[in-house]
Amino acid sequence: MAGMFELFLDAESRYRFRLKGPDGMVVAVSRSFDDKPAAIAGIRDVRESAGTALITDLSPRARPAVPYTGVSGAVRRDTPCVVPEISSPVPAMAPPAGSEFFPGSGSLINVGRRA
Repeated sequence: MAGMFELFLDAESRYRFRLKGPDGMVVAVSRSFDDKPAAIAGIRDVRESAGTALITDLSPRARPAVPYTGVSGAVRRDTPCVVPEISSPVPAMAPPAGSEFFPGSGSLINVGRRA
């Protein structure tokens, strides 16, 4: 079963749509629109761009769920331990011209270069 867009009126009587996954869970909710045709155009825009949209990860860096002890086995919770830095993955392609990848930050940073 495919996902489904649902068009609805919000509490302020403005049009919105939500995208539900195959399991019925809400995946996304749109901004509000002045009228129904504008909301339908928004659905069309999402359909056109979602398959080719890039992913930008703005979440904080992940940390291990369990304290790191440096050895396998039991974890002592009564003593502090140092969690090693998790290295960022190497980008699959070269950064765009004028940008640099900074290992450890997981970020592409635009660098203003002067000629």
